[in-house]
Amino acid sequence: MEDPLVWRAGDGPAGEWLERVLDLLAGPQPDGYLVRGDIRWPDHPYGRWTHRGLDVSGLAEVLAAEGVDGLCALTHDGDAPDTGRVAIEPLVWQDRGPQADPVPFAEATPLGTSAGRVRLSAEVRSLADLGAWLGQLSPLLTDALPDPGWSAAPLDVPLAAAFLHRRDGILVSVHSLESRQRQGAGAGRQMLLRSDATRLPGHARLLGGDAVVQTRPVRTVADLASWLNGLAEAWQVRPLMRPGAWAGAAPLPPLSRAQVWSIEDGAPVLMVHRKGPRTMMVRGPAAELARWAAPLLEPVVHEDVPVSAHRLRLARWLRQIEGAVFRGPAAWTVPHVAAPLESAELAAWLHTHCPDGRMGVGGIADGTAELLGAHTSRGAGLTITGRRVA
Repeated sequence: MEDPLVWRAGDGPAGEWLERVLDLLAGPQPDGYLVRGDIRWPDHPYGRWTHRGLDVSGLAEVLAAEGVDGLCALTHDGDAPDTGRVAIEPLVWQDRGPQADPVPFAEATPLGTSAGRVRLSAEVRSLADLGAWLGQLSPLLTDALPDPGWSAAPLDVPLAAAFLHRRDGILVSVHSLESRQRQGAGAGRQMLLRSDATRLPGHARLLGGDAVVQTRPVRTVADLASWLNGLAEAWQVRPLMRPGAWAGAAPLPPLSRAQVWSIEDGAPVLMVHRKGPRTMMVRGPAAELARWAAPLLEPVVHEDVPVSAHRLRLARWLRQIEGAVFRGPAAWTVPHVAAPLESAELAAWLHTHCPDGRMGVGGIADGTAELLGAHTSRGAGLTITGRRVA
């Protein structure tokens, strides 16, 4: 079975799968389970309770009677940092619309608090806490996830972590503990790891560093270099070359902060917050951090330029960005402009068509750089994409 939290017809009796999964995720439920179904337009667009108080065997009988051929256990954040919720839903879910036949089964949920043998959420006050919590997720995965033995030193900012199972994979969300306590399940997340039941044991190892799970204030390029090399140490990859004294002392925009925003199938997305509306996102494989994150140590990458500046100044800034990101000339793509432009041509185009805004680098990934902040004469924002000239 590729995912222990998914059942398909042919995998064996659905009742046995329900018994095992609900023991792991929901635990004893004296009040039983609630089934919601009979979704129909316009009478019951959100469904209604069709059964209440079922035990697991009764739930299996109801689902068998409905002819369900695939089930998925979905997990969600709970109201508190150390709680979670579980729902059993059809593996394939489609919004059939008002013209379709009624949907007989939408979800089954426990009437009590979910408290299975596997903790879906946990308070995390050290990397050791995080590693131990990840290890106890092993029954939900295809392979065991051993406790990695991370540091027990207290984190600067305590965290709350949650295991979120979806039809298309697994999310491990990390919030600050304070935000989860204050805002509940609606708290803005600190970091998100996206994986699946087969690869999570390998991907989870990327969480084992303070620099990975904590936001770091950065005032200079040297601060940013120190943070990036903290990531390199956690991921056991080649460190970045430290910037020279002049470049390292270059200030970053006020109130800049650096964090790992997400890890998508083993590829980290780094974010540098800055004062104002724009942040910078940089993405690449963890093993090649020293290659794709190196442009962050070039001071010009953190600078803005007024789009209303003289075209010669714009062209000079664009050439500096090309040198920092691509180590050579780039071809710039502008929406609704037929052919790519070189830096001088782009500067002339911006000088003519964009009277407003401050332009800066918004993203670097997959061999491209995005410039944000330019506005056309009609006030529309532009995303300009650069690629290295072969």
